[in-house]
Order: sequence, then C-alpha cells, then structure tokens
Amino acid sequence: MQNRAAEIVPQDMNPFPDNTSPNDRLAVAVALFVFNRPDYTRRVLEVLRMVRPADVFLVADGPRADQPDDAARCLEVRNLLEEGIDWPCRVQRKFADTNLGCGERIASGLAWVFGQVDRAIILEDDCLPETSFFPFCQELLERFSGDQRIGMIAGTNYRLKDAPATGSYFFTRHHSIWGWATWRRALTGYDPTMKAWRDMVSVDELETYWEDRRSRLIHREMFDLYREGPVDTWDIPWVFHLVRNRMLSVVPRLNQVRNIGTSGTRGRGDDRNNNLPTYPLPFPLHHPESIKPDPAYDRFVSKRHRLVRDWMRARWTRRVRDLLKPL
Repeated sequence: MQNRAAEIVPQDMNPFPDNTSPNDRLAVAVALFVFNRPDYTRRVLEVLRMVRPADVFLVADGPRADQPDDAARCLEVRNLLEEGIDWPCRVQRKFADTNLGCGERIASGLAWVFGQVDRAIILEDDCLPETSFFPFCQELLERFSGDQRIGMIAGTNYRLKDAPATGSYFFTRHHSIWGWATWRRALTGYDPTMKAWRDMVSVDELETYWEDRRSRLIHREMFDLYREGPVDTWDIPWVFHLVRNRMLSVVPRLNQVRNIGTSGTRGRGDDRNNNLPTYPLPFPLHHPESIKPDPAYDRFVSKRHRLVRDWMRARWTRRVRDLLKPL
C-alpha cells in the first residue's frame, strides 16, 4: 500500500481549495513540538514548507543532563528550524534550556500557544501529515469553533480508509493526538495533574460516556495508572478533560497523519499503529448530517490498541514492584 505522505510534492502545488489565494494558504497557526530528533524534524518541515503557514509556534524541550548526545542533537534540531522555515511568516519560539520532560514541556507549550491564539494545529516532530490535513483542520476549526460538543480535530484514522463513505469525516469518543487541532475554549479547564479523577468525578457517571465495556475499561485503567504516577505525559489528562466534558473528536474519513517515530521518550516506536499509510483527502468536504459518535469505530480502536492488556499489565507490574521494595 503506497504512502502518499512520503512522496516529494512540488513546491508550487497548492493543497488548498481552488478559491484559496497562494499567498494566504494557511491562516490558522501551526504549533510544532520538537526535541532531539533532527531526521524527523526535517521531514515534518518539508511538509510545512508546502503549505507555508503564516503563523508558526516552535516549542522545544531542552537536553537531558544524563544523555551526553542530547545537547548536540537538540542544537541541530533548533538550527534546522531556523534554516528550514524560509517562507514569509511570523515565527515565535519557546525553547527550554534544560529538559522539562514530555508532560511538562507539551502542557506548558500548549498554554503558551493558546495564550496568544484562539485555535491552532498541533504537530509533534514524529507526526508526518498529508498536505490535505491542513485545509481539513482549517475548515473544521471554523465550522465547529463555537460547538461545545467538539473538543478536537484528529488527523489519525486507525481504520485508514475503510470508514463508511457518508461524509469526509465522522465523530468518535476516542481521542488521538498524532497530529490534531483544537481551540482555546476546548482547553479551558485542562489540568495536567488530573486532580479531579476520583476526587471530584463519579466513576459511574464518567463511564456512561462510552457505549462499549472495553472502552470503559481502557480509560478507567489508564486514568488510574496516571494518578498512581509518575507518568511523564500530557495526553492522558487531555483525554480525561475531553471525556469529563463529554466532548467528541472529529476524524477524517481517510488517514491524514503517519507517526514515523521509531524511538522516543515513551517508547512509541513499538506501537503497531506507527507508520500507517496516509491518503490525500478530496475537497470540497462533505459534512455529516448529524453530530454523533461512530460506535463501530470506537470498538475498532479499543481492540486495535490492545490497551486493556497493556495498561493493566503496566499497572500490576508497578504494584508488584512496590510490594517487593524493601521497607
């Protein structure tokens, strides 16, 4: 199966609808989060150069003190950013001098970005998008800007292109952050510490969000594991925030983002969902007649990720290790 995202696309190719001016191809801001992986960063920059966003936020974590190669690699990534963004645009930078960790760096970076803009497309350095992902996000960010039922627009469709062809996108209760977009209003109340889990939220009430038992079990175990901590991540609290506020994600009918990571601080390179093929999304978009989650897709995602097994194994491994610690 051919991966269109890996192809070299001519620089003058306009991925936006015909009525979009070449000088104003992407009005919505793009936030790029990077660390110490220059090869991945270079590939994502190649795609950004095709769409030429007018507003770019660069967020970088700093080198780890116990990793001697980090300083040079982080510097190489930052130099790539300075050299690679060669189109007219406004660039703002938030570069950490020391390592904050994945959780704090991304959470604080999101707060910084949305303190200045009311909507943005978010990419990490290992998330390689189709060029059609950007006009898709731009159009739907506008369409759902005031709709409190929608919390984010995802780029990843784990079903690739097998979704029912009733529209250009659909809705789900599972939230993927491998290339996504959202609004300031959706982030309001987001708490990276996830203190409200157990303290304020009824488990039974929360679990009515999902129709299938597997999805309920996945998220309950995931939230419990995070609260038992420490887990260096920001996305579990983000999913909790969306669930608590009963918001849905938009998912494109055709997969728009490929995770190219084969290494990382959280071991994402072992995930069988990495390197999924992507497909150009045709325009104009065809909008679904109603806003309701696709239960078949929710069940598909919960089975594909095998998260029940993975989260429960991690949780019980932690408990056994704690029991074996010397007093």
